[in-house]
Amino acid sequence: MANNLNTNPIYIDTWAADVTLVAGIANPKMIHFMSDTAADNLVLVDKNGNVMVDITLEAAVSTEEYWFPFEGWQCDGLILDVSLGTYNTAKALIYL
Repeated sequence: MANNLNTNPIYIDTWAADVTLVAGIANPKMIHFMSDTAADNLVLVDKNGNVMVDITLEAAVSTEEYWFPFEGWQCDGLILDVSLGTYNTAKALIYL
């Protein structure tokens, strides 16, 4: 499968380059990050490069859910930063 940025949740499974998930104001609610490889790491930044989310999977064949701190939480842009993460067999669902 390939990345699908036009759905909710956004589906990511291809990690070749940085991906702009939301260009303007983003109101993410939850991330579901899964992988068959230990130490895979998901990093999302805003348009200024500030880290918004940093999730590392501790074990192989694991899943981590990240809920944003409160309803209405916003960031200015949401970008998957491939250079800061590690993605072997990872997939991510990002709910807006």
